[in-house]
Amino acid sequence: ASAGISEAHYHLGMLLLKRGGACKAEGWSELAQAAVLGHAEARTGMARHCLACGDASLAGCWLERHLHRLAEQKSPEGMRLLSRAIDRGWVAPRKAGEAHSLLTKAAAMGDVEALIWLGDKYAKGLGIDQNRERARQCYAQAARQGSKEALERLCSLPRQSGAAPWAAEAKKPGRRRKPS
Repeated sequence: ASAGISEAHYHLGMLLLKRGGACKAEGWSELAQAAVLGHAEARTGMARHCLACGDASLAGCWLERHLHRLAEQKSPEGMRLLSRAIDRGWVAPRKAGEAHSLLTKAAAMGDVEALIWLGDKYAKGLGIDQNRERARQCYAQAARQGSKEALERLCSLPRQSGAAPWAAEAKKPGRRRKPS
């Protein structure tokens, strides 16, 4: 029922905003109510509005709520974006290691961008111990899903990590092999 209510607040807010003039303040109020009730587009709209008004801190609050909700709904994209926001200091972590945990979960769900980013973290030792073998595994999995970016990174890994044979294998059309 609250999903329907948030949708109603959202649409009423959008109608009032389009009308403009004296209705504009009421429109933002309705949009904020929809955002509080969990409407994703309303949260994004509120964040954009806050940024346009020069309040980056409040915009971050709206985005943080939105990203946490997406992550709680097991959205790989939401987990990846929240992980990146935590790593960059845009969002405070709720617990230690949250960014890495979210990124690992998104990668395990097959999110190609998460696999590449996790591979980068392992390859360069960014916030975690450097592990080129794990980097190779992440890049190979993303490359098998068709990512040219992952294939390029796989080819650029030093030979001692065992990347060269995998890069050649990943380039062959129709051949899919699991990492050993």
